[in-house]
Amino acid sequence: MKFIGTNVIVTGAGGGIGKAVAKDLYSLGANVILFDLDKEALIKAKKEIEKNKNNNVENTLNYYEIDITDSQKVKYAVAQISKDYHKIDILINAAGIISSFPLSELEEKEWDRVINVNLKGTFLVSKYVLEVMTNKKSGKIVNIGSDLSYLGQKMLSHYVTSKHGILGFTRSIALEYAEYGILVNAVCPGPTETPLHYKDIEMQIQYSGLSKAEHLGRELKNIPLGKLGKPEEVSKAILFLVSDENTHITGAALDVNGGLAMH
Repeated sequence: MKFIGTNVIVTGAGGGIGKAVAKDLYSLGANVILFDLDKEALIKAKKEIEKNKNNNVENTLNYYEIDITDSQKVKYAVAQISKDYHKIDILINAAGIISSFPLSELEEKEWDRVINVNLKGTFLVSKYVLEVMTNKKSGKIVNIGSDLSYLGQKMLSHYVTSKHGILGFTRSIALEYAEYGILVNAVCPGPTETPLHYKDIEMQIQYSGLSKAEHLGRELKNIPLGKLGKPEEVSKAILFLVSDENTHITGAALDVNGGLAMH
Protein backbone atom coordinates (compact mmCIF):
# COMPACT_ATOMS: atom_id res chain seq x y z
CA MET A 1 0.00 0.00 0.00
CA LYS A 2 1.19 3.47 -0.90
CA PHE A 3 -0.18 6.80 0.29
CA ILE A 4 2.03 9.20 -1.64
CA GLY A 5 0.25 12.49 -2.17
CA THR A 6 -2.50 11.82 0.37
CA ASN A 7 -3.19 14.19 3.26
CA VAL A 8 -4.11 12.58 6.57
CA ILE A 9 -5.29 13.83 9.95
CA VAL A 10 -4.79 11.50 12.93
CA THR A 11 -6.32 12.47 16.27
CA GLY A 12 -4.88 11.13 19.50
CA ALA A 13 -1.57 10.90 17.67
CA GLY A 14 0.57 11.55 20.74
CA GLY A 15 0.60 7.87 21.64
CA GLY A 16 -0.94 4.43 21.35
CA ILE A 17 -2.88 3.47 18.23
CA GLY A 18 -2.90 7.03 16.89
CA LYS A 19 0.87 7.26 16.93
CA ALA A 20 1.25 3.78 15.42
CA VAL A 21 -0.98 4.50 12.42
CA ALA A 22 0.56 7.95 11.92
CA LYS A 23 3.98 6.32 11.83
CA ASP A 24 2.87 3.77 9.23
CA LEU A 25 1.13 6.32 7.03
CA TYR A 26 4.12 8.66 7.11
CA SER A 27 6.52 5.86 6.21
CA LEU A 28 4.26 5.02 3.25
CA GLY A 29 4.46 8.54 1.87
CA ALA A 30 1.43 10.35 3.30
CA ASN A 31 1.47 13.94 4.48
CA VAL A 32 0.41 13.47 8.09
CA ILE A 33 -1.06 16.01 10.51
CA LEU A 34 -1.05 14.95 14.16
CA PHE A 35 -3.78 16.13 16.55
CA ASP A 36 -3.41 15.84 20.32
CA LEU A 37 -4.01 17.94 23.43
CA ASP A 38 -0.66 16.98 24.96
CA LYS A 39 2.02 19.13 23.31
CA GLU A 40 4.88 17.26 24.95
CA ALA A 41 3.54 13.95 23.66
CA LEU A 42 3.09 15.47 20.18
CA ILE A 43 6.68 16.67 20.01
CA LYS A 44 7.96 13.30 21.19
CA ALA A 45 5.72 11.43 18.73
CA LYS A 46 6.80 13.66 15.84
CA LYS A 47 10.47 12.94 16.52
CA GLU A 48 9.79 9.21 16.69
CA ILE A 49 7.68 9.17 13.53
CA GLU A 50 10.26 11.17 11.57
CA LYS A 51 12.74 8.34 12.04
CA ASN A 52 10.52 6.23 9.74
CA LYS A 53 10.65 8.66 6.83
CA ASN A 54 11.03 7.17 3.36
CA ASN A 55 13.86 9.24 1.93
CA ASN A 56 12.63 8.55 -1.60
CA VAL A 57 9.42 10.49 -0.93
CA GLU A 58 8.90 14.18 -0.24
CA ASN A 59 6.15 14.25 2.37
CA THR A 60 5.43 16.34 5.43
CA LEU A 61 4.70 15.76 9.11
CA ASN A 62 3.08 18.49 11.19
CA TYR A 63 1.06 18.71 14.38
CA TYR A 64 -1.69 20.73 16.04
CA GLU A 65 -1.95 20.99 19.81
CA ILE A 66 -5.73 20.99 19.99
CA ASP A 67 -8.69 20.25 22.22
CA ILE A 68 -10.99 18.29 19.91
CA THR A 69 -13.98 18.98 22.18
CA ASP A 70 -13.74 22.70 21.32
CA SER A 71 -15.83 23.32 18.20
CA GLN A 72 -14.22 26.62 17.24
CA LYS A 73 -10.67 25.32 17.61
CA VAL A 74 -11.45 22.24 15.54
CA LYS A 75 -13.17 24.32 12.87
CA TYR A 76 -10.21 26.69 12.66
CA ALA A 77 -7.61 23.90 12.51
CA VAL A 78 -9.43 22.01 9.75
CA ALA A 79 -9.93 25.22 7.75
CA GLN A 80 -6.21 26.00 8.07
CA ILE A 81 -5.24 22.50 6.98
CA SER A 82 -7.61 22.69 4.03
CA LYS A 83 -6.05 26.01 3.02
CA ASP A 84 -2.48 24.73 3.38
CA TYR A 85 -2.97 21.28 1.83
CA HIS A 86 -5.96 22.00 -0.49
CA LYS A 87 -7.59 18.67 0.37
CA ILE A 88 -7.99 16.16 3.18
CA ASP A 89 -8.07 12.55 2.01
CA ILE A 90 -8.10 10.54 5.24
CA LEU A 91 -9.19 11.04 8.83
CA ILE A 92 -8.34 8.64 11.66
CA ASN A 93 -10.30 9.44 14.83
CA ALA A 94 -8.07 7.70 17.39
CA ALA A 95 -8.33 10.13 20.31
CA GLY A 96 -9.76 8.56 23.43
CA ILE A 97 -9.63 8.55 27.22
CA ILE A 98 -10.76 6.09 29.88
CA SER A 99 -11.41 5.89 33.60
CA SER A 100 -12.97 3.26 35.86
CA PHE A 101 -15.66 3.92 38.46
CA PRO A 102 -18.66 2.04 39.80
CA LEU A 103 -21.79 3.90 38.72
CA SER A 104 -22.46 4.92 42.32
CA GLU A 105 -19.12 6.78 42.38
CA LEU A 106 -19.17 8.09 38.81
CA GLU A 107 -19.48 11.87 38.91
CA GLU A 108 -21.35 13.79 36.23
CA LYS A 109 -18.18 15.74 35.45
CA GLU A 110 -16.27 12.52 34.72
CA TRP A 111 -19.12 11.14 32.61
CA ASP A 112 -19.05 14.33 30.54
CA ARG A 113 -15.25 14.31 30.22
CA VAL A 114 -15.13 10.80 28.74
CA ILE A 115 -18.17 11.25 26.49
CA ASN A 116 -16.87 14.59 25.25
CA VAL A 117 -13.45 13.35 24.19
CA ASN A 118 -14.44 9.93 22.87
CA LEU A 119 -17.72 10.80 21.18
CA LYS A 120 -18.12 14.56 20.84
CA GLY A 121 -14.52 14.93 19.66
CA THR A 122 -15.06 12.30 16.97
CA PHE A 123 -18.24 14.11 15.90
CA LEU A 124 -16.61 17.55 15.71
CA VAL A 125 -13.50 16.56 13.79
CA SER A 126 -15.57 14.43 11.41
CA LYS A 127 -18.10 17.21 10.85
CA TYR A 128 -15.55 19.77 9.68
CA VAL A 129 -13.37 17.31 7.76
CA LEU A 130 -16.42 15.99 5.92
CA GLU A 131 -17.16 19.50 4.69
CA VAL A 132 -13.77 19.43 2.95
CA MET A 133 -14.13 15.86 1.70
CA THR A 134 -17.61 16.54 0.32
CA ASN A 135 -16.24 19.29 -1.92
CA LYS A 136 -13.81 16.79 -3.46
CA LYS A 137 -16.38 13.96 -3.43
CA SER A 138 -13.88 11.53 -1.97
CA GLY A 139 -12.36 10.57 1.34
CA LYS A 140 -12.01 7.87 3.95
CA ILE A 141 -12.62 7.98 7.69
CA VAL A 142 -11.86 5.38 10.34
CA ASN A 143 -13.20 5.78 13.86
CA ILE A 144 -11.67 3.77 16.69
CA GLY A 145 -14.24 1.77 18.59
CA SER A 146 -13.53 -1.11 20.95
CA ASP A 147 -14.59 -4.62 21.85
CA LEU A 148 -16.69 -2.59 24.31
CA SER A 149 -18.56 -1.15 21.34
CA TYR A 150 -20.49 -4.44 21.57
CA LEU A 151 -20.07 -5.57 25.17
CA GLY A 152 -20.73 -4.18 28.63
CA GLN A 153 -18.22 -4.03 31.46
CA LYS A 154 -18.40 -3.19 35.13
CA MET A 155 -17.09 0.22 36.19
CA LEU A 156 -16.91 1.44 32.59
CA SER A 157 -20.47 2.55 31.88
CA HIS A 158 -19.35 5.96 30.57
CA TYR A 159 -16.56 4.55 28.40
CA VAL A 160 -18.75 1.72 27.08
CA THR A 161 -21.49 4.21 26.22
CA SER A 162 -19.01 6.33 24.26
CA LYS A 163 -17.73 3.33 22.31
CA HIS A 164 -21.23 2.04 21.53
CA GLY A 165 -21.92 5.53 20.25
CA ILE A 166 -18.93 5.38 17.92
CA LEU A 167 -20.52 2.52 15.98
CA GLY A 168 -23.87 4.26 15.67
CA PHE A 169 -22.15 7.43 14.50
CA THR A 170 -19.97 5.52 12.03
CA ARG A 171 -22.90 3.72 10.43
CA SER A 172 -25.02 6.86 10.25
CA ILE A 173 -22.45 9.04 8.51
CA ALA A 174 -21.45 6.15 6.24
CA LEU A 175 -25.01 6.21 4.94
CA GLU A 176 -25.19 9.98 4.82
CA TYR A 177 -21.99 10.49 2.85
CA ALA A 178 -22.03 7.44 0.56
CA GLU A 179 -23.42 9.59 -2.28
CA TYR A 180 -20.19 11.62 -2.13
CA GLY A 181 -17.98 8.56 -2.46
CA ILE A 182 -16.78 8.87 1.14
CA LEU A 183 -16.16 5.61 3.00
CA VAL A 184 -16.58 5.60 6.78
CA ASN A 185 -15.68 2.60 8.92
CA ALA A 186 -14.72 1.65 12.45
CA VAL A 187 -11.93 -0.50 13.81
CA CYS A 188 -12.65 -2.14 17.16
CA PRO A 189 -9.53 -3.20 19.08
CA GLY A 190 -9.65 -5.42 22.11
CA PRO A 191 -7.23 -4.99 25.02
CA THR A 192 -4.12 -3.50 23.43
CA GLU A 193 -0.65 -2.66 24.70
CA THR A 194 -1.20 1.08 25.05
CA PRO A 195 -0.78 3.54 27.93
CA LEU A 196 -4.58 3.92 27.92
CA HIS A 197 -5.11 0.23 28.57
CA TYR A 198 -2.54 0.00 31.34
CA LYS A 199 -4.00 3.10 32.96
CA ASP A 200 -7.38 1.36 33.02
CA ILE A 201 -5.85 -1.73 34.62
CA GLU A 202 -4.38 0.42 37.40
CA MET A 203 -7.81 1.88 38.12
CA GLN A 204 -9.62 -1.46 37.86
CA ILE A 205 -7.41 -3.21 40.40
CA GLN A 206 -8.21 -0.54 42.99
CA TYR A 207 -11.74 -1.95 43.08
CA SER A 208 -11.20 -5.62 42.23
CA GLY A 209 -8.75 -6.57 44.97
CA LEU A 210 -6.63 -8.37 42.36
CA SER A 211 -2.97 -7.74 41.72
CA LYS A 212 -1.96 -6.32 38.36
CA ALA A 213 -0.66 -9.73 37.29
CA GLU A 214 -3.88 -11.46 38.36
CA HIS A 215 -6.00 -8.93 36.53
CA LEU A 216 -3.96 -9.29 33.35
CA GLY A 217 -4.07 -13.10 33.64
CA ARG A 218 -7.85 -13.05 33.89
CA GLU A 219 -8.02 -10.70 30.93
CA LEU A 220 -5.86 -12.95 28.76
CA LYS A 221 -8.03 -15.99 29.56
CA ASN A 222 -10.93 -14.25 27.81
CA ILE A 223 -8.93 -13.69 24.62
CA PRO A 224 -8.87 -16.81 22.41
CA LEU A 225 -5.44 -15.93 20.99
CA GLY A 226 -4.18 -15.51 24.56
CA LYS A 227 -2.37 -12.19 24.12
CA LEU A 228 -2.91 -8.46 24.14
CA GLY A 229 -3.01 -6.73 20.79
CA LYS A 230 -0.27 -4.38 19.66
CA PRO A 231 -0.90 -0.87 18.29
CA GLU A 232 0.93 -1.90 15.13
CA GLU A 233 -1.56 -4.74 14.56
CA VAL A 234 -4.48 -2.35 14.84
CA SER A 235 -2.72 0.07 12.50
CA LYS A 236 -2.49 -2.55 9.75
CA ALA A 237 -6.27 -3.00 9.81
CA ILE A 238 -6.77 0.76 9.60
CA LEU A 239 -4.33 1.03 6.70
CA PHE A 240 -6.37 -1.38 4.60
CA LEU A 241 -9.62 0.49 5.21
CA VAL A 242 -8.12 3.85 4.19
CA SER A 243 -6.08 2.51 1.28
CA ASP A 244 -6.96 2.50 -2.41
CA GLU A 245 -7.48 -1.24 -2.03
CA ASN A 246 -10.70 -0.58 -0.14
CA THR A 247 -13.29 0.49 -2.69
CA HIS A 248 -16.48 -1.13 -1.38
CA ILE A 249 -16.41 -1.33 2.42
CA THR A 250 -18.30 1.33 4.32
CA GLY A 251 -20.33 1.36 7.54
CA ALA A 252 -18.39 -1.67 8.76
CA ALA A 253 -16.74 -2.43 12.08
CA LEU A 254 -13.54 -4.48 11.82
CA ASP A 255 -12.66 -6.38 15.00
CA VAL A 256 -8.97 -6.57 15.96
CA ASN A 257 -9.30 -8.25 19.34
CA GLY A 258 -7.76 -11.71 19.22
CA GLY A 259 -11.22 -13.29 19.02
CA LEU A 260 -12.53 -11.67 22.21
CA ALA A 261 -15.75 -10.52 20.55
CA MET A 262 -16.87 -12.23 17.34
CA HIS A 263 -19.49 -10.70 15.09
